[in-house]
Amino acid sequence: MFILVIVGLMVSEKTPYVAEIGRYLEPHEMVDVSHVIKTPGHYSAHDWASAIDATWVTGLSTADKLAFFDYVWQDIHDHYGAFHNTNITIDEIRARYRDEIAAGVSRGRFAGIMTHFMQQLEELHTNIADLSVVWGTPLQPGVPVMVVGAWGDTSHFGASLTPLADGTALVYRVAQPHVLDLKPGDIVLGYDGIPWPDLIDELLAAELPIRRNGGAGSTPKAMKECLVMAAGENWHLFDTIDIRRHDTGEVVSLPTSLLVNQTGYTYGNEQLPVAGVAMPDWRTNDHLTWGRMDGTHIGYIYVGSWSTSTAVDIENKFYSAIQELHDTDALIIDFRRNLGGYMLMAHRGYALLFNKIMRLCAFDVRGNDPDDFWSVKPHPQFSERRFTFSSSTEAYQKPIAVLTGPGAQSNGDWESIRIRAHERVRSFGRATNGGFTSSDNPVLPVSNWWYQKATGSGYLTVDHDYLTHRGSPVDEEIWLTPDDVAVGTDTVVARAVAWIHEKMAAPADRVYVIPELEQHEQGHTLISMVNPSPKAAQLHVEGISNIGISYGPTPLARALPPYSSLRATSDEWFPDLRERLAWIKVTSSEKLAIHVDMVGPGTQSAYRPTDHVSANWVVPHVAADTSLFETHVAAVNVGPVGQSVQLVGPDQATNWSGFGNGWTQNSESTESFWPAQPPPWITGQGDLDQLSMMEWFAYQDGSAKAALPVWSSGATQLRFLHVAQDTDLFWTGMVYLNPNEQATQVTERYVDPSGTVVEVVDRSVAAGEKIVLLSDNQTSLPDGTAWMDVTSDLPLVGYELFGSANHLPDRFIVGLNAATQSQASWIFDRVPRNEDEWVGLVAVNTSDVTGNITLNLYSDSGEQLAKVALNNIPANGKVTHTVRSLFPNTWSEGAWIMAHSDDMNWAGFLLWGDQARTVLSGTSAFPLTE
Repeated sequence: MFILVIVGLMVSEKTPYVAEIGRYLEPHEMVDVSHVIKTPGHYSAHDWASAIDATWVTGLSTADKLAFFDYVWQDIHDHYGAFHNTNITIDEIRARYRDEIAAGVSRGRFAGIMTHFMQQLEELHTNIADLSVVWGTPLQPGVPVMVVGAWGDTSHFGASLTPLADGTALVYRVAQPHVLDLKPGDIVLGYDGIPWPDLIDELLAAELPIRRNGGAGSTPKAMKECLVMAAGENWHLFDTIDIRRHDTGEVVSLPTSLLVNQTGYTYGNEQLPVAGVAMPDWRTNDHLTWGRMDGTHIGYIYVGSWSTSTAVDIENKFYSAIQELHDTDALIIDFRRNLGGYMLMAHRGYALLFNKIMRLCAFDVRGNDPDDFWSVKPHPQFSERRFTFSSSTEAYQKPIAVLTGPGAQSNGDWESIRIRAHERVRSFGRATNGGFTSSDNPVLPVSNWWYQKATGSGYLTVDHDYLTHRGSPVDEEIWLTPDDVAVGTDTVVARAVAWIHEKMAAPADRVYVIPELEQHEQGHTLISMVNPSPKAAQLHVEGISNIGISYGPTPLARALPPYSSLRATSDEWFPDLRERLAWIKVTSSEKLAIHVDMVGPGTQSAYRPTDHVSANWVVPHVAADTSLFETHVAAVNVGPVGQSVQLVGPDQATNWSGFGNGWTQNSESTESFWPAQPPPWITGQGDLDQLSMMEWFAYQDGSAKAALPVWSSGATQLRFLHVAQDTDLFWTGMVYLNPNEQATQVTERYVDPSGTVVEVVDRSVAAGEKIVLLSDNQTSLPDGTAWMDVTSDLPLVGYELFGSANHLPDRFIVGLNAATQSQASWIFDRVPRNEDEWVGLVAVNTSDVTGNITLNLYSDSGEQLAKVALNNIPANGKVTHTVRSLFPNTWSEGAWIMAHSDDMNWAGFLLWGDQARTVLSGTSAFPLTE
């Protein structure tokens, strides 16, 4: 709380409370400024220098000033821990000021030098002040103190301001009556006929001592905002104030002397009242309030700090707020004014919001080498384990809007970024302050001064990238507007409510599970995403360990624009987690085409992640010859509750451990369960409908590898779209099985490229029986076969394998599930990215009529680059092309292809590899509709 009472020009007996030092000033720390008189006219830098010298004359000796400056400068040089993400050179600061100090400066000038030293570091937790000059001097007209920031007590001006994009300041709260007749929606343009942005530059150049009011910005953007919002707090430096009235548009110029008589209390928090919910009152230690917005089922929580004070009681209040609002349809959590505090105060409440154990962040501090500004070592207490918080099996899984701005500082920064790890959160407002640092208060060699310094920076566990001087970003940047403020509407809240209604009316988010990552130290996992929707896809890509600990969402992308694509390795998605991640969960507001490449030394294998969960999965391929091949199964318990899982063969079952907790993953060789003779196929069976699985198999020597998605249900028609024609170089195996408990009748139909059926075979398939059809240089299918389908009166499961002939020096295998869908529109989400890569597309007309397909090539950014038509594809016919042959002039700029037919249904797949054909991979085309 700030209390500054000015009676005439004399200081009253009541001294101000200074939040930074946590106490009221002592009477001897106050300065009598009755001798200071503002001379009419706009002051120049020379005028300000004279005023500074005249206001505070006495102080430390020159020798003591030099020793003090050197002490602080050396401490910053040796121990300051926030040089990351900034270009500050403190040697230049020393060179700039030291000679001036040595020549002799007044107390006021020295205070100005020291505060501007800190101002140039642009760091929330780094500040210094001569207590009497900076805080003990009443701000009467002509007193040369520049106020930076307006988060907190703004009673000096009698109104609270927030910055607009053009550098002017919007009035959003006014003490009534106001001597300037200010109203919400009015705009402060500047003083003395000069725009406020220009005056900011003048004042900074004149280097008046700086008083921070509620903090300072730790990013260039946040610092600019806190300079602009302080327009009203600096009225004592000018003669007239220029205001644009909102109701008339008139610009008026009024004498600032009127403000000497302004009374009333105002507090700057950049928030407007919400009907049904009381605002925090920092004067009474009421930092956290909550309620339900009138006329809605939306809960609202103001979190004004994360204080550890028992009087403030934040930890219990935050928990109670989440608990009491758990039955709402959505939450709005407002951090726009948050004083900071300690992360652990949020953990009990977070355990009611999150459904996973979250391990998101930690701190490093400055290293031991005083000459290496960027050296670091782990913080002795602030480890990622300390800031890990637990979860609930009944967590809040409804929309959560989080409101932030530069007034969210220190732990207000941290909770603004940590809560974004919740997959239902969307943030609105402006980026936070950027004060992601730890700090200390070094003991100074002189009295009457206060000093704080950043000792290190925090980072997110996913990438170990230091966050100091970077605000927590927002998903939607929006701020208070004059028109809304004039009628009492909080623009940011209104947008958050609109989003909540949009989200509640929209289809449920889609969840994709990537259950297995390439583990070879020389390999990587490449994840490719395409958003084929005309709407932006909101993304939440989360990395999780095998024991169910989430390291939060990747900072790489929070959204995928319409028709755009993104391709990155898991190491790029999660740069610092290679040894810890086991699987990845992708949540999207739109349907995505995703494929995953597991790339190892000399191997490449692709699969599509599952987009649903089940209690039962069929794993169709288990290699029989374990001396030559190995088969691995991977599974994820995709839910907050543990379960039991079994792997079941036609005649045998075994328990699979590792899924007793939520969000856990395991990957093992089938040989570890059946060391003697593995079954021909198996099922994965869980207690709960929250299991996801996939499989991969490889030569035992690691020379080739193929991945396959597994099946949660079968289909009565399977299409095997690829049969290699050159059997001297390639073999093709087509496999289908009957997972049912009774026999079924099937019809196999073999078709050539022109669509002619070359042979039809009927057969009975026993319960559990697996049929293998092989085409190589020793065994052949009916002559001319290019593809085949199998129809049955019961659902079947099928896949095909395609590989290099055994006599070739380079081995490769590709696994493709049999196609079960036939529709008009498909996505080919692979295009060559360099001269060494080729990509082939295959389309099969599954209709009884001749048709055409139009292919549209898109860039990564969603730009349509080219269009080509495949015409006159005969009924049941098959066409094969490379991307280069279809788009000879634009393929190198492309990323994916949308393919559509107006007159037929069809199905397709992709194959890709290097020109030397040492590796080969592929996947089914992606259906555009369900």
